[in-house]
Amino acid sequence: MESFFEKSIDEVHHRAAIGGYVTDAISKQGIASIEVQLVKNNLALKTLKTREDGFFCFIDLPPSQYTLEISIPKYLERLYVKPEPTPVTVQTEPTEILDGHEIPKIDLKANVQLHPTQLVGNVFDNNQPAVNALVYLFGSQLQTETDEKGYYTFSGIESGKQTIRVVYVNKKKEVLTDRQVVSLTAGEKITQNFYPKNQNN
Repeated sequence: MESFFEKSIDEVHHRAAIGGYVTDAISKQGIASIEVQLVKNNLALKTLKTREDGFFCFIDLPPSQYTLEISIPKYLERLYVKPEPTPVTVQTEPTEILDGHEIPKIDLKANVQLHPTQLVGNVFDNNQPAVNALVYLFGSQLQTETDEKGYYTFSGIESGKQTIRVVYVNKKKEVLTDRQVVSLTAGEKITQNFYPKNQNN
């Protein structure tokens, strides 16, 4: 039978910890409720979900080579694409004292970025940048404005066929509009330019 002393030594050798954040690759914001699996030799050893700030942490790990595998919740599948498995190395780390208790230091190097679905492009008025043109996702409250170069960007837009509408008031105070249906793929950046016209002409 294993003695208490031998068991205590074994626990000390297994107190390495590794953690990180799952974040949006564009906004850098943490993503909650992402399932993270710690895998070794194609076997899932531990599974947990990220906190509200995207943080996760695995503790009591033998030093070794592992792989992190990410699962995207159903409700986020149109916003992000599942990333490739991430290799990580867990090393024996010194412990630290917190509130009088000895705990393992967490090696925060297991960060994972999820690439969101993006729609970007330019809005032109007679081949000139349309500044401050309103670009919005039809049927939603998601909208943005073009910058001084007529450029716009949407990040975190759902994949699939989306109707995008543009409204621009030019220097002549004419209201110019354009509407196009764009096919978006989860986790990819799609470029779509717009050329609003006066619909009354």
